[in-house]
Amino acid sequence: METQMMIDKRAENAHLEFKKLYGKYYKALVIRAFQFVSDRAVAEDIVQEVFASMWERDVDIKSASATHIYLYNGVRNRSFNYLEHQQVERSYIQKKMQEIPEYDINGSDEELRITEAIFDRIFTYIDQLPEKQRQVIRLMLEGKKFGEIVQELQLSASTVKTHRKRAMTFLKSKMTAKEYLLFLQFFI
Repeated sequence: METQMMIDKRAENAHLEFKKLYGKYYKALVIRAFQFVSDRAVAEDIVQEVFASMWERDVDIKSASATHIYLYNGVRNRSFNYLEHQQVERSYIQKKMQEIPEYDINGSDEELRITEAIFDRIFTYIDQLPEKQRQVIRLMLEGKKFGEIVQELQLSASTVKTHRKRAMTFLKSKMTAKEYLLFLQFFI
């Protein structure tokens, strides 16, 4: 019984120490991540991931300077990974878009009708989304940044992300590959 109480006390102490560490470094780490990624919500996610990883791995760093280095290196590395992933995503979409025949806006009436038909279908699919998902996608299409969408809809960042993810999954399932790639151009 006493052993269990000692284990519980150690766990409680570890939790309190972790909360202190989180309170001490969180804001500064978000600012650091923002310097790399230029998106507050992404910066906050990166910092959350670093702390979550530290907690899950049960990292026990004895000195303050080692803790500082661990956290800042973690934020830097995850920020670089995020930026690298974004670049790969952009390259993929650009490559795929090159495979889609171009439609000349000044071209024939037939080409114009085809382009309009594609956009009509895309917006028909968007209109089929549940209200909040549709609002998120429309605001994204208007060029709003993630933080602006969070503020305008007065939702948490994680809720907006969930709506965006579900909407994108639905749209991808409905659209042809060409339609979806054309649609993705609006997000980059």
